[in-house]
Amino acid sequence: MSKDEFDSLAAVLKSSQIKTSTGQHWLSGTDQLFVLYAPEWWRRCFEGGSWRWQDVLTSIEWPQLTPPQRQKIVSVGFRYWQRPLSRMESGNTAFLMSIVTEGGFPVKLIGRKDGRLSTYLRAILNDYTRYGAAGMDAVRIAESHEQRLPSAFRKLAVHELAAGTVEVISDLASQLESTTNPFEELSRKIPNWMDRLPLSFESDNARVLVNGLLQKAKASREAGYDQLGLSRYFTADENGLLRHAARVELPGSIPAEVIADQTGVALDSLPRRLELAVVTEDRLTNIASMRKEGDDYHVYIYGAERLRLNVSAVSDVECIVVQGDRGRLGGLPIVGGEGLDPELPVVSYKDEDQDEWVVLSQGSLASRLNTLYITLPPGAEIIDGADYEFLDGMACHDFQEGARWMSLHGRLDLSTEGQARFRIRAGTNTDDIAKYGLRGDRQYIYESSSNPVYLGMPRIYSLQEQKLVFVSPEDVVWTTVRGGPGWRSLNDASPLGDIKLRVLADGFCVYSGRCTVLPRDLSVRIQPGGGSTHGKVVLSGLQGAELLAPCGPVIETTVTVSPAGEVEISCASNQPYAGRISAELVWGAGQRCGLPIPFPGQGAHFCRSDGSQFEGSHVALDEMHRIYAVCVSQGRSSSPRIFCQLIASDVSGRLSGSVLGFEPDLPMKSEGYFELPLADVYSRVKALFGYSADLDAAVRIEIIDNAEPLTRLQVVQFVSELAFDPSSCEIRHMTTEQKPHHERVDVRLISFGGGDLP
Repeated sequence: MSKDEFDSLAAVLKSSQIKTSTGQHWLSGTDQLFVLYAPEWWRRCFEGGSWRWQDVLTSIEWPQLTPPQRQKIVSVGFRYWQRPLSRMESGNTAFLMSIVTEGGFPVKLIGRKDGRLSTYLRAILNDYTRYGAAGMDAVRIAESHEQRLPSAFRKLAVHELAAGTVEVISDLASQLESTTNPFEELSRKIPNWMDRLPLSFESDNARVLVNGLLQKAKASREAGYDQLGLSRYFTADENGLLRHAARVELPGSIPAEVIADQTGVALDSLPRRLELAVVTEDRLTNIASMRKEGDDYHVYIYGAERLRLNVSAVSDVECIVVQGDRGRLGGLPIVGGEGLDPELPVVSYKDEDQDEWVVLSQGSLASRLNTLYITLPPGAEIIDGADYEFLDGMACHDFQEGARWMSLHGRLDLSTEGQARFRIRAGTNTDDIAKYGLRGDRQYIYESSSNPVYLGMPRIYSLQEQKLVFVSPEDVVWTTVRGGPGWRSLNDASPLGDIKLRVLADGFCVYSGRCTVLPRDLSVRIQPGGGSTHGKVVLSGLQGAELLAPCGPVIETTVTVSPAGEVEISCASNQPYAGRISAELVWGAGQRCGLPIPFPGQGAHFCRSDGSQFEGSHVALDEMHRIYAVCVSQGRSSSPRIFCQLIASDVSGRLSGSVLGFEPDLPMKSEGYFELPLADVYSRVKALFGYSADLDAAVRIEIIDNAEPLTRLQVVQFVSELAFDPSSCEIRHMTTEQKPHHERVDVRLISFGGGDLP
């Protein structure tokens, strides 16, 4: 918009209000004109300080508007120009932020002679290029460098503009062939590329700034951090059936800043040595150690066999667990960890050296490879294609029963029963293959299945050649898992509950996933009763959901709504109970999801990962990752704790108590409720067994509150044992709970005098 156009627009808006006996009115079309003027005013006139509605309204001689009036004008105007409204972290619409974001960087900030904006953006770009693929959010990086800006511009709006600029610059730099003159090269290749940046190129300042950023981004892309990944593949067994397996892919080093960002531990508080482990459906496996050297942690793999995982095709591998000498610190996201969807085609290529069919994607793609292999799930139909053939002799043992395999040397368009369309190309000049994933406020405490749970809608990202780009909401559609109005755009409606997601490019599906979206402001508080058989759970921020709580022979629940709008669940049990209540949230139109809520009875218990009570007194070391220590404790000052101690015949009690024990944190997950997955202390428990040669040694885990032991569990080294029963003269295969083990073992008896016994 030119200076004359801006002045003319201001003059029109000054005369657009009409005063009548019934109040203030505006001429038709004022909404559309105002949302053109306000962002341009921000860009041209803002000099720093507080960003207020009053300033822009005064500039056109308008009276101060009420919040509903402002919201109406912005909503109607943005809808007319088909522009998306910004949203706050709470999920509410940010009307003022929408105006600021449309305006872009203020001219007064770009034109400063001290180069503060250039320094600020370069610092963000440097960190984003190196750490973006590891999951560090560009806005958080921008906020961490705000001291480089003049104090008047240290606003969230500026940070978001900077983050968006850096993401676009990084994407554009990937399309450059040289750093000689990026501005001219992009203008030849992509005529409208400047429209993607929140900058006005009327002055040379913006041109010089962007040219420098593009040169820096192009030069530094090769120095990016390699993301942790999971490669899925199929191998043929002795019967010729294909079986699924997976392999963890680790970089040679991981920046310490990435570890600190993902775990929430201060950079200077990170220990020198860390350990990496992976959690699968069956066990937690240590795969590598890390030692800090300079600014990075160097990765030392325990062995190639540790990186191979025998997991089912549909199983998720959530993350790589980072453990220190105090137990689990947090998790690092792993690209490709999401399980395969049996309803979608799988695209792979043949690794002849390893005799493996390596999975590339479950979405549309183009590859330079001359031959691709595709599985067609039952119900899939070929729309169009050329140069392909079916391979009737290939079949998967444990995935996509009834699917047909085919090889592709050309092109293929197909559709599935879920109304998704896919376009797959082999032998192309370039690769167009991306891996996708979700980033958001993940809530492991509410997960009772492999479906990831988030507070608020997570962002979808794509990773291609170590370049991370967040997907625009315009390219995302979603639907509910259990019925509903069908597929909807993310821009048209905000999802809640169990949903399926798709990312579309030119109408073809490039990514499909599932997750559960809870209200961003959801809060759960525990109000214990006087004992272990009753209590109350208070929920707020449900966004109008109806809550259904189960009743049964053991538990009775009553749901009421308080005057403050909070939902209260009164729980009572006819016996001491531990575990979780399987409640359900229902919003209507098919939007619903399960919500496992801790039973509020006061006390401490060990529970399974599905929320049910663990009844035994012993658990094997390799199975402890399935167990949680939970405690419901009354009073804000209460601080229950856990104590772990080695018990062995060759270790004295005094030594065991003072040296061979440790006390991990028992985190408070919500008011009155404490929970610790025993997987978080797996490495430390395992290390204690190294101090004893006693095969019957155990590590006792106690939950203590107010100096009183509430419950205990013994961790033993083996899943089962062979025990001789003197009464029957039989050797029995027993579990850790002294119950018959159903797995068959071969026993060989050897005489001390030599030779086998009959």
